[in-house]
Amino acid sequence: MELFLDASAIDIQEKEYILQVYKSFIYKDSEDVTLIVNNASDIHNAFSCLGKIAQAPKPSLIDKLKADAGFGDFVSKTLKKASNGRWITNHPLHILPNTAKQVLLVANLEFLQNPAGFDKKIFNKKNLTAAVQKAGLIVTPSEHYKAILVNDFKLPETKIQVEKPQPSSFAKPLSWDEKQKIKDRYTAGKDYFVSIISNEQHEFINLLKAFTIFKKWQQSSMQLIVMYDDNAHKDFSKLETYKHKSDVHLLQLVGEEKLNVLASAYACMHTVTHESVPFTVINAIFCETPIITSELPAIRELAGDAALYTLPTNVDDISRNMITIYKDESLRKKQVEKMREMAK
Repeated sequence: MELFLDASAIDIQEKEYILQVYKSFIYKDSEDVTLIVNNASDIHNAFSCLGKIAQAPKPSLIDKLKADAGFGDFVSKTLKKASNGRWITNHPLHILPNTAKQVLLVANLEFLQNPAGFDKKIFNKKNLTAAVQKAGLIVTPSEHYKAILVNDFKLPETKIQVEKPQPSSFAKPLSWDEKQKIKDRYTAGKDYFVSIISNEQHEFINLLKAFTIFKKWQQSSMQLIVMYDDNAHKDFSKLETYKHKSDVHLLQLVGEEKLNVLASAYACMHTVTHESVPFTVINAIFCETPIITSELPAIRELAGDAALYTLPTNVDDISRNMITIYKDESLRKKQVEKMREMAK
């Protein structure tokens, strides 16, 4: 079977999961892969190596009047040239009228409850309803999302495939010596909490406030590492006047080094108000790093009782959990044991 993958609308937040699903279909179904894009220069490097690239022409004046700017017409014409092609997309407006051999990847349903931050012309219930009805198969990252699709969109369970997120290949526990080298490199050998912040504005500020309370009660040399990427909310101005500024370290890391910092942490902080694919949580589990995180369905489904749960916007609750994981070594060890079992 020839696979045609939509690489025209790769969401930065779900990029890792989309790549995982695309690869799973390639391994199962095909070695002949075409990535269809609007602009070849916009395709992410991680996807460009999956197959050959077909670029849609610039939309005509008539195409510009269409919701998808004529992209669907180009995909339909391209698929007709293949005797046995399958179209896979994560974009609700890129589902074609023919339902037989097309897959819709529903990686994020947070716009149903939290529409802020999403393009409402694309990500709304009306568009998604039309798309899920036309798709032959729907792939989603959690049983929670599957339940929403079944109950709210009246879809048969047989039409939905749950593809759980997988950890990074670099997510693994480190030896004591390896951890110490990381601590020597970034925190002068001291233990630290780590947070890989998202694009939520509250997260960094609440983390600083909770760390202040932790410091007040524990009087320890504990450090705080905040890692961020291009998608993160990067207003760190509050750090300039922060009382414990010298104990906070901002790092922009990728790949193996990023996971090594996660694996060497005393505990990981992940206090988000919404989450579609909790890669930070699953990577922490495979690194055997105790985690304090939000009580959200996608996270609870993945982490179970191997995590400490907190109210993501309640600074007192976050700091209380930080103090708990710091003081209760037996609890911390139990978390690690549960993570070790889950990672088998």
